[in-house]
Amino acid sequence: MMTEIHPAEGFEEKIRYDFRNPFRYTPSESVIAAARKVISHIDSDPALKTAFGQGKMLGVLTVEDDEGRKGFLAAYSGRADGVSCNGYFVPPVYDTENPDGYFKAREAEISAINERIRDIENSAEYVSASENLHETIMRYRKEAEDFAVMCSTKKAERKLRREAGISPREKEAMDRESMFLKAEMKRRKAAAAAREAEATAILTPFLEEIRSLKNLRQSMSEKLQDWLFSQYTVSNALGERRTIKDIFKAKGLVPPGGTGECAAPKLLQFAYLHGLKPLSMGEFWYGRSPAEEIRTSGRFYPSCSRKCGPLLEFMMQGLEISDTGGVYGKIRLIFKGQELCAVYKPAGIPSVPGKDGRKSLTEYLSDGECEGCAKGSYYPVHRLDMDTKGIMLFATTPGMQKAMQEMFASRSVKKTYIAVLGGRTSAVSHKKGEKGLISIPLAPDHDDRPRQKADFDKGKSAETLYEIMDTDENGGMLVKFSPLTGRTHQLRVHSAHPKGLGTPISGDLLYGGEENPDGLQLTATGLEFTHPFTGEHMHFTIEAVSTGESLSDQ
Repeated sequence: MMTEIHPAEGFEEKIRYDFRNPFRYTPSESVIAAARKVISHIDSDPALKTAFGQGKMLGVLTVEDDEGRKGFLAAYSGRADGVSCNGYFVPPVYDTENPDGYFKAREAEISAINERIRDIENSAEYVSASENLHETIMRYRKEAEDFAVMCSTKKAERKLRREAGISPREKEAMDRESMFLKAEMKRRKAAAAAREAEATAILTPFLEEIRSLKNLRQSMSEKLQDWLFSQYTVSNALGERRTIKDIFKAKGLVPPGGTGECAAPKLLQFAYLHGLKPLSMGEFWYGRSPAEEIRTSGRFYPSCSRKCGPLLEFMMQGLEISDTGGVYGKIRLIFKGQELCAVYKPAGIPSVPGKDGRKSLTEYLSDGECEGCAKGSYYPVHRLDMDTKGIMLFATTPGMQKAMQEMFASRSVKKTYIAVLGGRTSAVSHKKGEKGLISIPLAPDHDDRPRQKADFDKGKSAETLYEIMDTDENGGMLVKFSPLTGRTHQLRVHSAHPKGLGTPISGDLLYGGEENPDGLQLTATGLEFTHPFTGEHMHFTIEAVSTGESLSDQ
């Protein structure tokens, strides 16, 4: 069934051109209303509810046709587990599901290789050879360990006898025993190596065939992926067309698997192909949250950067994009010493220069664009997230920068943050006065930088002390944080994750927080340390901007 524009019943008057930066945005009223329609549709369809209930990113795009009629389109990322969507959702950019097409034929060949690998690994011959090698290694290892213990015991006995005094004949006998045991150790090691080699020789043909099949599978997969991205042709608002392969190649990149399958590019491509004018767009999560990420059903999230960054950059050319991420407040000097200064960083300014062209706090200071700060060289000794406001330290000499960085690295600097949390996502409630330690290891989400994810297997340790200063009847909290480590987005993840406080920081759109007109409600309010050169006790504090009052007073 051909996808049609869905009517914007009840919110058509809210639809207007308001296309926002998909990597940094708050959803428009019309996008929120359209998303509610999509969720209602899924909830009313048992098959869709089951398929999407496991967790799926979806998107909506409000559009206008050439006759001025307005409505919205819907899309989902990836596949829907074979569930027919009956034309409600836009089709993929390129249909890989054609049973007679090139993609399915090559995919079947790759699947056949997977099946062959499984057959080998499950065969009685492979299992027997594998178990025989393992048992051989373990048996001879145990014998070697037992023999080594016996040799050590004999050696200790000989030492005691020598210390007690022995005859020349006894000494000769002990020397012969020592030489025999050393030679026997070598013979046993040689025998063990020979038996292991025999067992390995039986298993090796199976391992070589598996390795060869895996190499062939990888080569075929890479070639199929390359072919696929040559078929994915997308458009932009200027009427230009380009393959995904060429879009990434122009930036010196190779598109990662799944590029083009997210909701946003599907929506824009369908609109361009059918002469529809994109007006506003947003992506949201539906269903269960994955264990490693923070995704809450019904909440909006930015587009992924690794797959959609270069792609959407091309597809949005010709559209007027608004960036809803602003700068909140002014830079101001808090303290100025001989080699060290403390500065208030407003939200919306990156700490150091980046790749997006935004002017950083370091650059503002170097240019003298801060009252009380002279033009010159400023060296950041730590960083705050772009959306976090508060105290940031700068050195005016490289020596001080190095000394202070070493103090931060050794956790010799006590840091304090104040945050307002809102929109509880877990069933756990928290009470005023509650204190505790949150320990959730973190790792970068390589497909969606700068997002971080919980990784309890390979993530880096991240620990935060917290104290609930105040609460409200809606589950909101005023929280004091004292991070013991300094991982990227540590406090944001520890707030939002179900194993943390289960409540995002207000204004934290990256991790499902609710929109706040004053931006992210996280303030670095305190830094305490001993001056590395003078030994003086240093303690800087500020009031939490926009979060200084108790929740009941707001």
